[in-house]
Amino acid sequence: MGKLTKVLTFVDDSWEVLPDQIPQADVEHAKKPLSIITSIGSFGIGKSFLYNVLLGAIEKGESFFEDETELIEVFPLETSVRAETQGIDMFNGFLPTPRADKDLVLSLWDTEGLSNPNQPRHHDISIFRLSAYFSQVLIYNVKERISSESMDKIQVFLEEIRTGGNTQTNTFQTLIIVVRDANQQFGYCWEGGEAYLNHIKSQGKPGKQTDVFFRELNDKFRSVLVFMMPPPNQKVKSKRTKITFMRDIEDQLFRESLRIFTQKLLHEIVQPGIVDGEVFRVCDLKPQLKMFAKKFQYREQPTSFTLANAIKE
Repeated sequence: MGKLTKVLTFVDDSWEVLPDQIPQADVEHAKKPLSIITSIGSFGIGKSFLYNVLLGAIEKGESFFEDETELIEVFPLETSVRAETQGIDMFNGFLPTPRADKDLVLSLWDTEGLSNPNQPRHHDISIFRLSAYFSQVLIYNVKERISSESMDKIQVFLEEIRTGGNTQTNTFQTLIIVVRDANQQFGYCWEGGEAYLNHIKSQGKPGKQTDVFFRELNDKFRSVLVFMMPPPNQKVKSKRTKITFMRDIEDQLFRESLRIFTQKLLHEIVQPGIVDGEVFRVCDLKPQLKMFAKKFQYREQPTSFTLANAIKE
């Protein structure tokens, strides 16, 4: 099982890109299309736990969800108010997709938790910007419901694109909003997420804030999906007991929701990255990060405008 590599770090109020930390792709994978999946959300919400499950599902398939499967902690779990991930980490290896019809390689990126009281607000916005621009699938974890507070980072991001003189026409690929500890009013999993999203959209009057927000969101992302994740059993939720085997996730509904989430994500949603109309390959990642490192070597905070221009160049 691989380890984690630091891709971007935040030092002295500025972002530092670390392209030389990226693992060298082997000959078999170098020319294959690449899809980067990035997870963001508040610290302690369980995004690293979900990533460990996703990693296991990539490596073992459906058998990963059997009782005796051991859960290996690659992405560190946050057990206190101190965020374990600092900056943006990637799994130190390129993973083949389980889809038989796709010659596609995956890269899993995990981000520092948002809403950290020890970081300024613009720090969260930068994490969202960087995640959106680098990723083909952006997983945004929110607590219990989609609220104006949880959507604040996306709102700022969309406003920057709209008002910052950004001429970029590229559309980001897929945004998945995972509602953690969701209630059962609209049901669970993908069907519940679709019902919940339709309900929220129906509450927004034409031209008003909610209506404009979701129209802009759908304009900038090719696909916007919602997944309703039920609350886990107390053993998982308390984080005081180490979850060693899949059987330790005693709540069958929660375990099944994990299986359903990873199944659709890996077999239907992930697609090759596209940059400037060209398929993004494994061998392109390190050169692109080096270009970003050069562009932002002296910038305190990359903006949506400067990121877009860096991608175009």
